Amino acid sequence: MEMLKESLFLDEDGMLWAGNERIQIIGERSEATLIESLFEYFGEEEAKKFLYFWGRKESQGVGRMYIKVYKTLKEVLEKIFNETKISGGGILEILQFSNDVIVIKGRNLFPRIPNFGTQVHLNYAGFLAQIIEEIEGGEWEGHEIKCEVKGDAYCEFVIKRKVKNSGKS
Repeated sequence: MEMLKESLFLDEDGMLWAGNERIQIIGERSEATLIESLFEYFGEEEAKKFLYFWGRKESQGVGRMYIKVYKTLKEVLEKIFNETKISGGGILEILQFSNDVIVIKGRNLFPRIPNFGTQVHLNYAGFLAQIIEEIEGGEWEGHEIKCEVKGDAYCEFVIKRKVKNSGKS
């Protein structure tokens, strides 16, 4: 937390920076409204696809960058989980870790949308799948199978290696 505080500065042009990245502090209600709007405008399935795509797009190159510094995928994920916590994004932890399946638990993920009725953190699923894919190779896909906003006790993401179809019938 101290490192984050030390990296923050406001320049003379009114831009807020965290190190060399321009940031904006956003309220939870603002992001929740954006996500609610996506669901209203596109419908549930298309909104979920969009959120997943957004997460993948946002993390392009992150896995390749982090693996240069950290030795293993597990270390990379733990570092990212710590950054997520420090930035106010919630708490993530690994529940299961194997060569083909990684299960991640999330609590208090951003944003909270009480009683929304469906998963809304598909961007986390896409983000994680992209990072894992860049480090492990092959194709991976992520799913949010539990979500606090729809009444589950916590969010749960299952990131699986895609199985190649052998073409046999």
